[in-house]
Amino acid sequence: MKLVSSSVKIIRYKIVTLITISRMLTLIPIYFIESSVFTILLTIWIGISDFLDGYIARKWNVTTVKGEKLDQYIDKLVLIFFLFFYVKKEQLSTLFILLILIREALILLLRGLNKISPTSNILGKTKTFLLYILFISLATTQYLSMSIPILKYTLEILILVTSYSSFILSIKQ
Repeated sequence: MKLVSSSVKIIRYKIVTLITISRMLTLIPIYFIESSVFTILLTIWIGISDFLDGYIARKWNVTTVKGEKLDQYIDKLVLIFFLFFYVKKEQLSTLFILLILIREALILLLRGLNKISPTSNILGKTKTFLLYILFISLATTQYLSMSIPILKYTLEILILVTSYSSFILSIKQ
């Protein structure tokens, strides 16, 4: 096993943290710059970076409780931003958003009370992946307007099913 110096480990931790924080910072130009292509590209980066930071942290062995919490809170912030961003654009229903926000609030509450595991499960990760597909597809509506309604409703149903299945699984563990 190859030993890594503490200074290299610190640099690696900072790189992973920067990737995590970049998701939050990327929301600013999405909000202020009205460009579908720009929104699509930044949303893709946000989705990729959500998976990339955890993967790199595990590979480099720089995972920390603090980093995991930061990742979770930024994930929630990104989710809330996109939900309201697309409600404002009248592309998501209030009911869908309400159901997602209730689930997310319950997860935060139960994690805070140590009633469920602080780590996500495969269904939660699947939900996140489907949400990014939904957000990217909503950003492409001007290019794919004919197929979006069916895709959107299918994704919304899949997201709700995986969200609440993940929640139930978390409670049972």
